[in-house]
Amino acid sequence: MDNFVTPKIRRLTLHDGAFVDITERLTHGETEDLNARIFPLGGLDRRMVRTARIVAYLVGWSLTKDGAPWPYTPELPEQERIDTIRALDPDRAVEIFLAIDAHEDAMATERAAQKKTRSGSPDGKPISPSPSAGAGASDGSVT
Repeated sequence: MDNFVTPKIRRLTLHDGAFVDITERLTHGETEDLNARIFPLGGLDRRMVRTARIVAYLVGWSLTKDGAPWPYTPELPEQERIDTIRALDPDRAVEIFLAIDAHEDAMATERAAQKKTRSGSPDGKPISPSPSAGAGASDGSVT
């Protein structure tokens, strides 16, 4: 596991064939920004829970308005990105949120599996004798 997040894009397909492109994994700074949007000044802004998660991950999409592609890129000012997400049809916004949520779950499962495959001790031998070894006779039997 690397100590820094390498930017990667993942495409998630929505129910009707449209797609969203998301960043595969947030950096620490992006996670802090996400939390600041949800918890401004220490209080919970319930209006921003889904929107903030979408804004944190979303880098592009194939969505349209009146048949024309609707632009969305990380280069747009933050408030414009938020306003764009807030203007979505509620069902579409929830679908995008749930796709990102499923992606986060899959990534967490993958990271947990990677951690399990690593062993902290190369040969699996104990690093010190167990306390019970000193309680018995020198040959290890209990007297």
